[in-house]
Amino acid sequence: MGQVAFGNKSAARCAAINLAHASCFSLGLLEILPATRQVRRGGRSETLEPRVMQVLVALGGANGAVVSRDDLIASCWDGRIVGDNAIQRTISRLRDVAAGIGSGCFQLETVNKVGYRLIELGPALQAGEEKLPVPPVTERNAGRQRGVLTGLASALGLAAIGAALTVWAPAPASGPIIIAVAGRDHDSADIASGLAIDLARLANAGGAIVFADTTENPRSDYVLVVTERRIGHGVQADLGLARKGSQSLLWSASFTGGPHDAALLRQRASLAVFKVAGCALDTNSDQAQTNAASGQVFSACERLDGVADELTVAQWRRIVALSPNNGRALATLAFSEAVFSTVISGQKEGAELRAAARTHLEKARALNGQLGLTYAAEVTLTPPWQYRETQAQLERGLAKDPDCAALHALKSDALQAAGFMDGGLAAARKAVELEPGYASYRGSVALALAYNGFTGAANAELTAAELLWPDSVALQAARIRYDFRFGNAPKLLRQIDSGRALPDSPSVVAYGPMRAFVLARAKPSPANVEAAAELAIRYSSPPQVALQSLAALGRIDQAYALLERPNRLAGLRDAGTYILFRSNARPLLLDRRFMRLADRLGLVQFWLSSDMWPDFCGDKDLPYNCKTEAQRLRANKAA
Repeated sequence: MGQVAFGNKSAARCAAINLAHASCFSLGLLEILPATRQVRRGGRSETLEPRVMQVLVALGGANGAVVSRDDLIASCWDGRIVGDNAIQRTISRLRDVAAGIGSGCFQLETVNKVGYRLIELGPALQAGEEKLPVPPVTERNAGRQRGVLTGLASALGLAAIGAALTVWAPAPASGPIIIAVAGRDHDSADIASGLAIDLARLANAGGAIVFADTTENPRSDYVLVVTERRIGHGVQADLGLARKGSQSLLWSASFTGGPHDAALLRQRASLAVFKVAGCALDTNSDQAQTNAASGQVFSACERLDGVADELTVAQWRRIVALSPNNGRALATLAFSEAVFSTVISGQKEGAELRAAARTHLEKARALNGQLGLTYAAEVTLTPPWQYRETQAQLERGLAKDPDCAALHALKSDALQAAGFMDGGLAAARKAVELEPGYASYRGSVALALAYNGFTGAANAELTAAELLWPDSVALQAARIRYDFRFGNAPKLLRQIDSGRALPDSPSVVAYGPMRAFVLARAKPSPANVEAAAELAIRYSSPPQVALQSLAALGRIDQAYALLERPNRLAGLRDAGTYILFRSNARPLLLDRRFMRLADRLGLVQFWLSSDMWPDFCGDKDLPYNCKTEAQRLRANKAA
């Protein structure tokens, strides 16, 4: 490990860490740049929150020794009194870094009743060497990676790469194997070689790897043909997947980029293959099924990224009609129907979708009781204000299928709705870890960061995701939501006036209260603030947008007055209470009326019965004690 701002444990115990003066250092292949708060590995970088970087510097500077909690407070919190939650949140964020960009470089050890220790894992980065991170491989994903990515990574027409990588290939593969070959009409092997490396990195950690440069390999089940070509000043990579011996494509995709975008292009391609082929081969393991039936599965899997519409449901219904005893297809259909039922406008249609989803999840569970997607469908069908039931369903589902990314994404939503914002962020990150090819999950992480107050990190996360999925509807919606609350208000105002749509908003709302709010952010004159508050109240059904706007505008009395209306309170309860705990709505929490509001929404009863208290209850600037107020409210009810 390189030299840091202080080189021994005693220094860590007494020196307040100034990031601007802290020296750069490395942990295995990971470079740490305290002054810019960046961690870098190969061509990838991530910006950490200031406190998180301070703690990383403190632990790294201890050279493997234990750093006590008191020492961390002294060096990273300037000796101020902070609660256990603050330290645990920071350590949890660092563990996310260790599992992501820092995978294989370091890990954090908790020493009970003492503190924490950083353990360096990997060798130092050599000059000029570029290493890509290896995401953690779970038991569920290992089979997928053996069957899909390990074979893909082997041979994109590059025998030299295959020879180099087979050195660390373990035992022979089991399950379906895809052999990738380079097409004949390609100009260069640069993108193909980079794609091979990226896919091999994704497939690393225990899966068998197949290397071949021919479709005649007797152990292959599918063939992926990769053709790259120059188009004008750019590059295009075309991928086509077929069953071995067949000329009919099951799935195809094209990825384009500029002359200097080869690394980005190969990342887009590898993530797409991971998502679509992994989903399809998880769903359809029947090698005897016709190409037409298999192709439908690949097409349906491609739509499972934040899309909830009639076409997605129709596709999965056709798949189930062809394979009525396919438990995973039934579970995916149930989840798709449940999600679509939450956004469809027709009351009758929504009820029919919910009934169908329940029927299909029960059939799927009868075929395979371990499918996490059946619990994901069940959670989606449960009203958001049923906090205890939702948590119980999530716990049951994750006990059966701990690597179901959809369950972790739903857990993130449920935790945030009950005020557990740090846990919500961790669950959102877990979903990305399990399914790195889903743009919607990356967008959820970015928004969870923003709503936790890490707006800079959220913007960086969104920007990185937008490069990988430039056409993602889910990311476009996440970007607009971020910009609306935290972004450049004058720029967004110009975009709205030029016709840019705001998500999930009819035009009367987008160009009325939402535009007025952005104008008040851009030009906070008394007149603009008053107009924004007035329009927010006028269009406050459901009240989620209005409450956040009123809180941000400092109109707390008006926000609480709005919630005295029974229909607005019911609207908040039914649509989700998550907005109450977001950083931009914090003035609502700091008002003594908040616990009474939480009680009316059923939150206080949930906190009392579960003996779990939301993150904000540990904040030092809170003008009341959550537990005391909760007990007082319960006593008043009993009287």
